[in-house]
Amino acid sequence: MIFKTINNGKLKISFKALESFYQYQQDEPSKKEAGGLLLGRYIKNSNDIVIDKVTIPFGHDIRKRYFFLKKDLQHQIIIDQEWESSEGTCNYLGGWHTHPERTPSPSSFDIESWRKKIVLDSFDHHSLFFIIVGIEEIKAWEALAKNNVIIELEKI
Repeated sequence: MIFKTINNGKLKISFKALESFYQYQQDEPSKKEAGGLLLGRYIKNSNDIVIDKVTIPFGHDIRKRYFFLKKDLQHQIIIDQEWESSEGTCNYLGGWHTHPERTPSPSSFDIESWRKKIVLDSFDHHSLFFIIVGIEEIKAWEALAKNNVIIELEKI
């Protein structure tokens, strides 16, 4: 799956990451929201980015039907491990979570949370990416650090 980024690059989601997303889709009323972090690479000499891996929910995360909150320290431990083992090429790129709707759209809580992350989180690029996995569609947004603007990305 590929999205067009704000600077005309491509945001590619690897098959491995997509498998994790599909594992947590809320396609049944009993399934709770899930989420995690996006990890991947900036492609040298281009504006392209690849999401290679994602973290998945851990025991201390809060999961409800219409709410997910990362609370488990394992997410940060994985970021640190991936950064070290890749010698600095595997980067924190943003976050993902599910919604129990066919075509997902961010809630006001999502938007506020993304705006906080773009200001408070440490990352190596001019933006962070946020993905919402719906029942039938996956959508992506890019949040710019410079002016804290969030833009929905076009799937290509």
